[in-house]
Parts: sequence; C-alpha cells; structure tokens
Amino acid sequence: MYGDTQRTCQWDGTWSGTQPSCLIPSCPAFSPTANLHVQYIRDNNSTEAVFDCYEGYGLSDNATATCYENLTWSIGAPTCDRISCGAPPTYQNGSTDLLNGTTLYEDLAIVICNTGFFVTDMLECLANQTWDDTDTFCQPVTCTNLTPAATASFGVTTNTIYQDTVTIACYTGFELFGKSYLICNASGQWEEISSDCNIGGLCTHYFLDNAGI
Repeated sequence: MYGDTQRTCQWDGTWSGTQPSCLIPSCPAFSPTANLHVQYIRDNNSTEAVFDCYEGYGLSDNATATCYENLTWSIGAPTCDRISCGAPPTYQNGSTDLLNGTTLYEDLAIVICNTGFFVTDMLECLANQTWDDTDTFCQPVTCTNLTPAATASFGVTTNTIYQDTVTIACYTGFELFGKSYLICNASGQWEEISSDCNIGGLCTHYFLDNAGI
C-alpha cells in the first residue's frame, strides 16, 4: 500500500489525503559497481535483480537476488573479478614468464627462447580464459647465405639455422690451412674463422668473414 489508508469525506465534497495504490514492493537499487551490470525484472509477485559481468570478468556470488517483502535483498551485490587463464602454455626450445606475476584477464606472459632461437610475440590472457598463443613458438635463428670468396667456395647455405655448418673449399691450385667449416651462431651470424688458402707455396692469407671475403 502506497498513500493514505484512510480518507474522510470533507464539507466541500472531496476526499482528504491522497489516493492510495497497491504496488509491488521495491527494494533499493544496487549501487553501481565496477564491471557489474544489473537488470531488474518485475512481475506480479516479486522483483529480481539479475547480475552480469562485463567481458573478462566473473561473478563472485549468485547471478540473481530476490526482493523480500521487508524490502531487503536476498543477497548483497556480487563483485566482478578478472577471470584467470591458468598457467601459460609451455614451448619446445623455450619457457614462459609472467610479466606481472598473475594469470588474469589481459595479463601478459613473455616467451623466453633458448640460445639460438627467437620469438616475436607475447601471450595475452583472453576473455575466454585461454592464452592467445596463435603461431607463437621459438623459431631457430637463421644465418644468411655466404658470398663466394676470391679463392674459396662455400657449401649450400640456403635456410641454414643455428649450429648448422657450411664447408669451405679452396679453388684448384689453392690449399686450405685451418678449419674447413663455418658455424651458424646464436646471433644469426657465421662464426668467424681465419682460414688460409695458399697458392703455389706463397703464403697469401685470406680471412673469411661474415661477408665471405
């Protein structure tokens, strides 16, 4: 009942007080809370509050509250907490490290690759409680092709990766002194090795560097 429960017929032919009405009792609205959405549903018998969180957040309590006749709610407003993706995935030739120590929505994890491998992406915890790791993996470092030297040639170096080797061969009439190969190192460069291709007993020295000269 809202309005006056008793009214009197007055001398001027009007009723005293205000016209009463019978309405469904209404509990006080919930105070706004970060990332929480509230929808009120009323029917002829009761009022319910339906709670929902924004993307990436989950309810800490029940999703609905009922308004009692004494105008109090059956539960208080729940909170919306960031969902967790759990531990990030593991990778061959590498490991992962949490950027801020937690695995919650929008948190980031970095991939740390072993020596000789690299990665271009970071992982992000998504709203569906999975890590965004599409096409993320530790790729081997690749060394560039070598240019033939004046007195030596090199083996095929197409797509040569970390720790692969390429052979050195002196041209006819030259003799190789030193190691007969180069190694692709962790920085994507051919390991510098000083090798000699001598001609006719003359001690002409050639240094085979990354440019192959």
